[in-house]
Amino acid sequence: MTGTAYFLGVIALSAVAALFFIPGFRLWVSRSIGGQDSGHVDRSRPAAPGRVAKTLVPNFTIRLSLHDRVIVVVPVVSSSGSLSIGRAVASDIVVPDDAEFRAVSSRHVLVECTSDDVYLTDVSTNGTFRASGARLTKRERTKIAPGENIFLGAASGSPMIRVERV
Repeated sequence: MTGTAYFLGVIALSAVAALFFIPGFRLWVSRSIGGQDSGHVDRSRPAAPGRVAKTLVPNFTIRLSLHDRVIVVVPVVSSSGSLSIGRAVASDIVVPDDAEFRAVSSRHVLVECTSDDVYLTDVSTNGTFRASGARLTKRERTKIAPGENIFLGAASGSPMIRVERV
């Protein structure tokens, strides 16, 4: 690397680092007309002077597991919209694409957390099941209890999700 390229690289890194250490730089959370958070976070500008930026704290966690082995735990903020779970890389929570997870569709289930409730929508071809073995109605938003075990692809022995209140 030439001296000039090295110098320009150091200047660019310094400018990026300075952006995050400027006093007063905060995440600015936009508000919807109703006065509730819209869930949109604008990182391009600081909070208004005299106003404290809101910190988004997760209300729920989504735990994906298989045979008592936890694969991933994802914190979720209510009002952040729905999250997709599946094997496709475009999913919000990507399930491993190996033989153990073949029962999980590429786009399997949508999870929506409100301030008090959890809803699932089965968008899979293989089905989504409660621990009792009852199948969720396909493409219908279904309320589940926080802490309830939900199986993806088969009534038992398949990957399981559990949405828990924090």
